[in-house]
Amino acid sequence: MKESHHLKNLTTFRSIAAFVVIISHIERFKHRNNIENWYDSPFLKNTGGHIAVILFFALSGFLITYLLLKEKNQTASVSLKKFYFRRILRVWPLYFLVLTLTYFLLDYPITTTTLVMTLTLIPNIADGMMMRFEPCPPLWSIGVEEQFYLTWPWIIKYSKYVSWIILAVFVIITALPFIVLPRLASTNSTAESIEMWTRLFENLKFNCMAAGAFFAVLLHQKSKVIDLLNRYKIIAFTFVILPFYCWFTGINFTYCTDEIYSVLFSLSIVIACSSNHIPTLDYKPFAFLGTISYGLYMYHWIILEFIFKWNFIPQENTILYNLLLYGISFICSILFAWLSYHFIEKPFLNIKNRYSVLK
Repeated sequence: MKESHHLKNLTTFRSIAAFVVIISHIERFKHRNNIENWYDSPFLKNTGGHIAVILFFALSGFLITYLLLKEKNQTASVSLKKFYFRRILRVWPLYFLVLTLTYFLLDYPITTTTLVMTLTLIPNIADGMMMRFEPCPPLWSIGVEEQFYLTWPWIIKYSKYVSWIILAVFVIITALPFIVLPRLASTNSTAESIEMWTRLFENLKFNCMAAGAFFAVLLHQKSKVIDLLNRYKIIAFTFVILPFYCWFTGINFTYCTDEIYSVLFSLSIVIACSSNHIPTLDYKPFAFLGTISYGLYMYHWIILEFIFKWNFIPQENTILYNLLLYGISFICSILFAWLSYHFIEKPFLNIKNRYSVLK
């Protein structure tokens, strides 16, 4: 994406998140098919692919907010029309293509309600209501981002209190489960009702995007907080590495795990893209994978479905099986994502760049 070139290391963060999602889902498929797996390891069970999606949310909230603030600074306003054209051209073509492919190619019973909710970009709500679009569960996160975009540019354009609104969004959405769920339990609500509301809250991650947005505001305002974080090399490196250490060692917090990770990731992102102490990690392999990360995220589930459906990889030797499984999964995912980027996404991205207002 043209706009992201202004901030270093974001494509590397995206590539890491995409790879972890794929690894997590490979092990999930193995677990589902009763094949020896590592799905119950601390990393995959406690954090794994779900926290990778939290990283995506923090990145998205950070980048979108930073670009909107930069636009407002340059033009004294925000073009809502151009913003929505850019988002539509970036997200919708691949979203609806994958939705169509999975619907027709994968044999899952889908209710009309589920299909309509997924088509109208609220798959996270459908998932929370126990009506998940089973052919491609990862679509839920796209719904979160699209719903976030509905209001966010309006707030950036018209409000003078963006920081306070961000903090309010973070606090309110984080606190809601602790207010609503105990009340439901005290009113003798059914277990199904409590589970549904729990899942709805789990799929409402505007607060994780707000965490990224808050640090984007601090960076744009050249806050002294950012200066302090970037002043000493040891502090900068510690905060960049900390969330990844917690993530990869499977550290799970008693409460608000997603929210804590979103804050830690946001700290890491803002330092990684602004500190002179942190080198540019966007080497060609990472830059390439980060560029096609949307396709990696969207196509890998279909590929895994067919790999496990056809079951063509011999399982007699565990080491050989995993080498072939991971190799085929990643090669096919990268190949499909690359082809998609060049022949499906890029034509829309070229149109999208016409609506860029940043110089």
